[in-house]
Amino acid sequence: MPRAAGGVNRPPNTAPLTFLDSPDSGLLFQLRAVYGWLERHDGSRKLSLPELEARWGDFLPSERAHFIRIALHVYCTRTDFPMLQYPTIAHLVGFDDEPTEAELEDREAGELEPSAWTRLMGSLASVRSVCPDARAARTAFGHWEHRFFASNLGITRRKLYRMSSAMHERVFERLAAAANQLAHASHLNTLPLTLLPTADTTLAYAFNAEQKPSQRFSLYLGLVENLYALYKADYLPVDAETHSDIDLETARDTVLQVDLKVREGDADRFLLAVALQNLRKHEARHAEALKPLVRALGQLTAPDKEVSATSFKGLVLFAHLSAGDQVSAVNTARGLVFEACKMDAEGEMLLDSRIMVAKLSTAVRGACFDAEGNASQTHHLDAHSLSHSARHARISPHYAERYYGTTAQRWEAERGGAAA
Repeated sequence: MPRAAGGVNRPPNTAPLTFLDSPDSGLLFQLRAVYGWLERHDGSRKLSLPELEARWGDFLPSERAHFIRIALHVYCTRTDFPMLQYPTIAHLVGFDDEPTEAELEDREAGELEPSAWTRLMGSLASVRSVCPDARAARTAFGHWEHRFFASNLGITRRKLYRMSSAMHERVFERLAAAANQLAHASHLNTLPLTLLPTADTTLAYAFNAEQKPSQRFSLYLGLVENLYALYKADYLPVDAETHSDIDLETARDTVLQVDLKVREGDADRFLLAVALQNLRKHEARHAEALKPLVRALGQLTAPDKEVSATSFKGLVLFAHLSAGDQVSAVNTARGLVFEACKMDAEGEMLLDSRIMVAKLSTAVRGACFDAEGNASQTHHLDAHSLSHSARHARISPHYAERYYGTTAQRWEAERGGAAA
């Protein structure tokens, strides 16, 4: 059987793999969609998606997830457009100035300690040594091995280079577990590929195993904040941005001042969270639809004084979830933000914000929200009952003007009268 550099077996006549073979191909489709919506929203902006798409397989699963979060943030806030240009994205993960595969291979030759790549080859040899001897099993193993290292979609030296040593250990741990499973399947004539991890699932496992609850909570909170920005763009009346509301203007100025101090290292994020929540409360006075999201964000960022004056209550409750549930909560929240952006881009009304909060609560097993705005570990809102409850018809100012040629107040008054 032909052998490639690094001692990896390559089965002959194996079809080349593309990004479609990656479990993260769905993220790329989402990224394409968001880039398309943004360009349609502002035709003068040409975003460099082709470059990112061409190198999609070169990135780690965690990096790909980071890219879609950036894109969703830009869509929701309509800010930070330069973040979507390929040079900026590549720089964010250190991809633009890291050594090439060949340079990393040359470095290994002069190192006294075994490199991560050398240790990876040792782990692979351990897995290969316990593969069942049956010809069908060996053939299946060869195909798995090919995919595990296939071009840029598999595990590469460059990917290992961007990972921490602790993550490397998790990769070796995952392959050791696979070897153990294979050792117990030595009697089989075939090889169930479910016994062997893919490159992406191995890399994702290594990242998730080393990620801290505080980091996952930060991602979750950021996604909820993006949702608020999207709803605010649709529901906050234009005159609230321009008319003389002294409290609202003061709250905005305070956020700008505290944000500057945080950037300069003269204040911490907790002061900024307080300032942002104060601003959101003033904004919600002008848009009833924002209040459920404001309450949710207030519960997430309230200080938990029983634990620490500098600890978010949402983080304390979030940390009680298993690592798998935390990862799932972040992924679910990302999906909710994407669907909300899709509805907005396609001219549909956004979901009732109470339903959205219910879905966000379900994502964290009700650990952070309750209906009255108090932190709770057990209670969560019922999205079905909310969607079918009796309530006055509501519409955002944006949709009232765009589709009905009237104001939101007049549209709601007409529907409310009809319902009565």
